[in-house]
Amino acid sequence: RALMRILHLTVGLSIGGAERALVDLAAAQQALGHEVAVLAVRRGGPIALELQRCGVPCAWPGAPAAAWRALPRRPELVHGHLFAADVAG
Repeated sequence: RALMRILHLTVGLSIGGAERALVDLAAAQQALGHEVAVLAVRRGGPIALELQRCGVPCAWPGAPAAAWRALPRRPELVHGHLFAADVAG
């Protein structure tokens, strides 16, 4: 079993400073043994590929069903990034 189930909420997965920090944090948490996933509340983008290469599943509206199934059930920690994701969380 993973140490902790962590879900990161963000606005989108385009390229930017907050998204870069999200990739770094999620990858480090995954490497420590946590079950980590990312949910974008508005859109996907190129950062999704980076997350997937690190083994971190991610989903967004319109993402394939398999992406949604990979998200952790009943996360123990939900971490919001950027204001709109904080409000959605």
